[in-house]
Amino acid sequence: MRVIRIYADATGTSHLEELRIALAPDRLGRISQPMAAGEGAFLRELRAGMFNDFHCAPRRQLVIVIDGDLSVEAGDGARAVARRGEAYFVEDTSGRGHVTRAGDTPVLCAYIPVAPQFDIRTICG
Repeated sequence: MRVIRIYADATGTSHLEELRIALAPDRLGRISQPMAAGEGAFLRELRAGMFNDFHCAPRRQLVIVIDGDLSVEAGDGARAVARRGEAYFVEDTSGRGHVTRAGDTPVLCAYIPVAPQFDIRTICG
């Protein structure tokens, strides 16, 4: 599964890193390693054309795009688009943050807060 990590460096500039969550075969298909989750997962539908200028993530969280296209721009100018079935791992909770834009249709996302010690790279291949 494609996931784009959004993180801030020591100067507060956000960057993007493309990763793949590793899925290993199991009796039902394929499965990832367990993730240390936080509390309060929720769904949100972003309106078509939504624009959220530079902002920091309110918490470290996995944002899975269920439907639509969601683009981000990091503080360093890098851009990425996540489509249905792809995700962002957002951890730039300080610094300048990132820009978020919805595509031409509403974007449905699942937001899953993670535990403070969770490192997305530990489940990526």
